[in-house]
Amino acid sequence: MSTHAAFAQARRIVVKAGSSSLTTALGTIDADRIDALVDVLAARHAAGAEVVFVSSGAIAAGLGPLGLSRRPRDLATQQAAASVGQGLLFARYTSSFARYGTTVGQVLLTADDMMRRTHHRNASRALAQLLDLGVLPIVNENDTVATDEIRFGDNDRLAALVAHLTRADALVLLSDVDALYTGDPRRPGARRIAEVHGPADLDGIELGGSGRVGTGGMVTKVEAARIAGIPVLLTNAASAARALAGEPVGTLFHPAEGRRLSTRHLWLAHATTGHGRIVLDQGAVEAVVRRRKSLLPAGVTGVQGDFAAGDPVDLCGEDGQVVARGLVAYDAAEIPGLMGRSTRWLAREHGPGYEREIIHRDDLVVLAASDAPPRPPRPTHPTRPSPPRPRRLPRRRRPTREVPVMSEQDREREEFQRVARRARAAGAELAPLPRAAKDAALHAIADALVAAAPEIVKANGTDVERARESGTSEYMIDRLSLSADRIAAIAEAVRNVAALPDPVGETVRGSVLPNGLDLRQIRVPLGVVGIIYEGRPNVTVDAAALCLKSGNAAMLRGSSSAYESNTVLVGVMQNALEATDVPRDAVQLVPGTSRESVGHLMRARGLVDVLIPRGGASLINSVVEGSTVPVIETGVGNCSVYVDDAADVGMAVDILVNAKTQRPSVCNAAETFLVHAGIADAFLPRALEALRAKGVTVHGDDRVRSYGEDVVPATEDDWRAEYLSMDIAARVVDSLEDAVAHIRAYGSDHTEAIVTTSQPAARRFVALVDSAAVMVNASTRFTDGEEFGFGAEIGISTQKLHARGPMALPELTSTKYVVTGEGHLRG
Repeated sequence: MSTHAAFAQARRIVVKAGSSSLTTALGTIDADRIDALVDVLAARHAAGAEVVFVSSGAIAAGLGPLGLSRRPRDLATQQAAASVGQGLLFARYTSSFARYGTTVGQVLLTADDMMRRTHHRNASRALAQLLDLGVLPIVNENDTVATDEIRFGDNDRLAALVAHLTRADALVLLSDVDALYTGDPRRPGARRIAEVHGPADLDGIELGGSGRVGTGGMVTKVEAARIAGIPVLLTNAASAARALAGEPVGTLFHPAEGRRLSTRHLWLAHATTGHGRIVLDQGAVEAVVRRRKSLLPAGVTGVQGDFAAGDPVDLCGEDGQVVARGLVAYDAAEIPGLMGRSTRWLAREHGPGYEREIIHRDDLVVLAASDAPPRPPRPTHPTRPSPPRPRRLPRRRRPTREVPVMSEQDREREEFQRVARRARAAGAELAPLPRAAKDAALHAIADALVAAAPEIVKANGTDVERARESGTSEYMIDRLSLSADRIAAIAEAVRNVAALPDPVGETVRGSVLPNGLDLRQIRVPLGVVGIIYEGRPNVTVDAAALCLKSGNAAMLRGSSSAYESNTVLVGVMQNALEATDVPRDAVQLVPGTSRESVGHLMRARGLVDVLIPRGGASLINSVVEGSTVPVIETGVGNCSVYVDDAADVGMAVDILVNAKTQRPSVCNAAETFLVHAGIADAFLPRALEALRAKGVTVHGDDRVRSYGEDVVPATEDDWRAEYLSMDIAARVVDSLEDAVAHIRAYGSDHTEAIVTTSQPAARRFVALVDSAAVMVNASTRFTDGEEFGFGAEIGISTQKLHARGPMALPELTSTKYVVTGEGHLRG
């Protein structure tokens, strides 16, 4: 339950002041009132809160200079007054906030900016960037260009929608009265209403009309409180300081219980109108409203209006009552041919592309009765008659052939295409978001993971039980297992990613060309990154976090052994994103567990921009050889340690043991060590004893075996092996060049190390070895994004294109050139 303390604790707060709070009795700007309100807002801003101020008063401020004694009724004069008043009002705010060194920015909005999705996103990004830069935005309705058709009608509703745009924590509405009363507060017996929990608390309450210079009234403020979805406080300007301090003043409106809607759903519910209507039968109404299901063609009985795929439309029952609103997947002209049919029937008759929803549940919002638009007296386009429902049609006998049924493979492919298209669209929406929006999303994910730990552990238990039943080793089961502590560590890793610098927009290089053109190369997201990985479900979260931070959508295909865990983890992340500016579709799990589901991802050229396989050699090779999507090779680590004849024996033993045993199951662990014949007598007895003490099995050539009876004979396969276990291959070589030749023949171009006191030998080894990382007198285990100071990595690339070595955030970006001229023409 929210309390007045929510207003003192709010990190981001929207404050709205009506015209009566800012002007004199004659309707002109009241400098003293403005300064007093600015004193309060600037103090809260200086205390670290992000404040957005929604100001009325532009038209009122223009009345005096135009010689008008009252608010004009005609639109043209209102626009003229706003044109004069907006400049005067903002100039006054600028000078008043300047007393505190606070930078303010003017944001003028119309209802059209809210109703159009692209305008809505642009307004949201502009406000987010202003707040990120430390600016205090001052928002007003752009009455100069607004028309009757595209006006908010009052700034109370505008304030509630701005709270949606900015994902504010609380909203304060400043009026000419100090609270909501049971009647006219000027009359005896009227009592202040301290709190409003729901509509029932206002039964029988008389709500007054608009003021003399404004358009709002108590009705608009109650409506704004209802649609805001956050704690709302109604009071007067004189009580603003006490309100922001959390004192029990005014009337506190509690938000409705339940999870806060996503920005997209808030926009659908409150900031847009339907471009048409789709009529549903009672079963479809029940499915959409109560069970929150997608709208399928079978439940549609009529369509009204003219709309295109992607437009918002209203959904109504056959009685005409609007119950929901959503983004439609078909043009209006297509729907009559689909009505009443099952998706399976449509796929069979028209192709698999028709086996989809009219409106997907992620694009639907159920409307309360007060949200629904009034029923039109007569539709502009009559409801088209529905064809007979399939169950009422006589059965058609097909004696010569069976009815074709979509195979599971085709169904899986269609589902993949749908998911990939959603990721593609989300990636375009994610790419331009500022760092603050992405960081907020990552923190939301981290908090959600901790909160959902019991659910995640339960799903993971199903995977672990299945793995044990199939005979999986306890070592691999440990990699698969999640606990509350491990989930907390995963969440902390996400928070660490949020703390890293954002590479997007960074200038890689730039110059002014001789002809005066300004040339810059900047980092941009790759787009949609597909990641194929094995075993560990923590990779699901790690990969998603790195992709989101670098502005990329993620298509995740983990091991089938962790499918239950990954499904829940992705669901938790998607639900967390609902409350942020990052679209939930920016994180997707590739549907299905079959091998063919991997093939769908590998062949998704045009939907997926790059693939990153993480796993063993067989996985990586199959992706590289079978993918039509560009691949960044990562993961296979047949790493070698070469002990030179000039090595310090003690140092060499310590480095070898660390490289092999510190964590043997990772790709930067040593799998081979090569020993110069000139130091073998001094080094091998000590090295073999140290490895034996750690439980390492050595697979050696004949010369190595002569130093230890327990050395296993090495085969050709051992030289290429990535053991990922307590095994290591060993060979004695006669020169540094022989060691390099072995590495070139059997290595994976990951990481090699030389231990030597000879600088010439070190330089030659570095020059001749062509791996992503070369260590001199250091363990191979240091090839890691964290150890290199990158903060995190998506994997370690062993190829030479674009990214090589630990792939941190910059390696998850590409670049583009931005060229700025002044009317330059090429001769």
